[in-house]
Amino acid sequence: MLKNLLHIPRLILIGLVRLYQLIISPHLGSSCRFTPTCSQYAIQALQQYGAMKGFILAAHRIVRCNPWGGHGHDPPLWYGETPAIADEEEREELTPPSNEPESR
Repeated sequence: MLKNLLHIPRLILIGLVRLYQLIISPHLGSSCRFTPTCSQYAIQALQQYGAMKGFILAAHRIVRCNPWGGHGHDPPLWYGETPAIADEEEREELTPPSNEPESR
């Protein structure tokens, strides 16, 4: 019961973002410089990190989304986290070669 109550702030914030997506965003046109869009980012951040951290990440992203800010792919990651590399081949490609001789 208490655990369900802790999800209420997160659900309210997600609901507010969805209202923005349905009511306000269609009138503004596509202007986000990032993928996912800022509103999609906010929902993902809230789902992954909860109301407090998700709100902080979403607010930081909205501040960065301006003509002088960045652009491109920007998934929601808490500060200091790195994106997980699911594909083993990609992980091997990113690993620098070892200077040690291979043992046979």
